[in-house]
Amino acid sequence: MYKSSKNSSNIEGITPGDKVYLYHYNERSGMLETVPYGYQAAVDDEGYVTINILHCSSYVIYTKEADASLCLSLREQIKVTPSRITLALAEDADRGKIEVKLPITLEWVETLDMPASQSAAGGVTIEFISENSDIAEVDSNGNITAKAPGNTAIKTIITLYRKKVKKVETRITVKTLD
Repeated sequence: MYKSSKNSSNIEGITPGDKVYLYHYNERSGMLETVPYGYQAAVDDEGYVTINILHCSSYVIYTKEADASLCLSLREQIKVTPSRITLALAEDADRGKIEVKLPITLEWVETLDMPASQSAAGGVTIEFISENSDIAEVDSNGNITAKAPGNTAIKTIITLYRKKVKKVETRITVKTLD
């Protein structure tokens, strides 16, 4: 926690009432990562900035938004990967899965009206849509089932707590077994 003294010359340039920006410093990547509600921190009348820390790590407080080249937004931190992009059509329908890896600060919730648990600061909703469910179906958990030979896309739509959206399209091929 940072405390500026009311009687100091304010060398840090932070005074009570100032808005500050909080970032997680990722030591592996050397990048700053935005955290949910990290831009809403403010210096209180006593000169303190109070933050909820979700994991022990290094954090950085800036007096202005960090340059985009130095940080990863929450959307950039979300990774969407398929377990398989080519499925075989067989008696037992071949399956794949779209995996969504969220940063520790975000949690998958049913609706954005639901609060995130204490282990996360912000919630996200995730929706999977098959472009052509006659070729491949996808359920609400990202499980893909082959239905007929052809090509289609599975769209993954992730809506963050502040209504920002990340969309990822995964091309799927279903082949018949020869």
